[in-house]
Amino acid sequence: MKYPMIAKWLYFKQMNAGWFLVINRLNGEEYYMTAFMAHFARRLDGNTPPQHLLPHEKRRDAENLVAELDQWDMLRHSRMLEKGWGTLYWSVFFFDKSSRCRALCKILNIVLLLSFLPCFFIGIMMAICWYQPCLNFSLFGMVIGTLLGIIVHEAAHTIAGISYHATVYECGVFIDHFLPGAYAMVDTKNVQNKRYLLQISGAGLESNILLAGLFLAVAPCESYSSIFFWMAMGNLILAGANLLPINDLDGMHMLETLLETDSLYERITYITHSKRIKRKIKHAGLSGYCTLWVCYFIQVLNLIWRIQYLLAIFIALFWNSAI
Repeated sequence: MKYPMIAKWLYFKQMNAGWFLVINRLNGEEYYMTAFMAHFARRLDGNTPPQHLLPHEKRRDAENLVAELDQWDMLRHSRMLEKGWGTLYWSVFFFDKSSRCRALCKILNIVLLLSFLPCFFIGIMMAICWYQPCLNFSLFGMVIGTLLGIIVHEAAHTIAGISYHATVYECGVFIDHFLPGAYAMVDTKNVQNKRYLLQISGAGLESNILLAGLFLAVAPCESYSSIFFWMAMGNLILAGANLLPINDLDGMHMLETLLETDSLYERITYITHSKRIKRKIKHAGLSGYCTLWVCYFIQVLNLIWRIQYLLAIFIALFWNSAI
C-alpha cells in the first residue's frame, strides 16, 4: 500500500446535495462530512496519489484533507492492521464488491454443506481399516495440516459470508500472543436469517472436518501415512478448539446466534463478578447453580485456550510413546 486508503468498514450515506453521513460499522460511530470530502475519501484506494484525485486547481488541499481524515481515524497507511507485544495483524486481501463472485461462492458453500460429513465418515472408515498401531508422530504433518486448515477455515467463512450477502471487508494473517493464525473480517449486520448466521460461523469448522476426512482417506499411502494422518489430526484439533465457547471464536459466535444475544462473554464476566447477580441466580435453585458453573467453565476455557495446541502436541507425543 503506497498511499493512504480509506477504511473498508466505513459506510457513506448521502443526506443531501452537500452532506454525507459516514458510519463506522465496526464501532457504530457516525460522522458528517461535506460531499466534496466524501467523494475524495471514497476514491482513496492506496494505489493513487491523493493529489491526483482532485482537480488541478485544488490539489494543494489534498494534504489537509488527508490530515483531517486521519484525525477521524478513517485512513489506513499500510497493510498492518494492528501491532503490539507479540501481536501483529496483516491484511492480505481487500474486498470491494463481494457480489462479483457471489454465484461461485454460493456453489462452493453448497458443496461444503453437502460434502463435509460424508467425506469425514469415509475418511474415518478408511483410517479404521488401515490404522497401524506403530504409527509415528509427525510434527511436520501436524504443523502443515494446522496451517493449511487455518487458511481454508477463514476462506470458508469468507465464502459463506459472501453467499449470504454479508459484507466481507478483508482477509489476512496474524500473530496473536506469538501464536500464528488467519482472520476474515465479515460483517453480518445485514444478515437476519439465523440459519445463515450459523452457517457463516460454522463454515470454518466444516472445512476443517472436510480436510480431516480427505487427509484420512489418503493416509493409507505408505510413504507419507504418518504425515497425512497427523495433518488430519491437526484439522480435527483446530475444529474442536473453534467449537468451544471461547471469545471471538466460532463456538461463541454460534452460541450468541442461538441465544440471540451479543457480547455473551462480557455478560458472563459481569455475572461472575457481581455478587448481587450471583445471589439472584442461586435463588433459582439447581438451574441457577448450573448456570453459574457454565459461566465459570467458559471463563476457564478463555483463560487456557492459548496453550491448547501445545497441550495437544504434548498429548500426541505422550500417546505415541505409550503405544
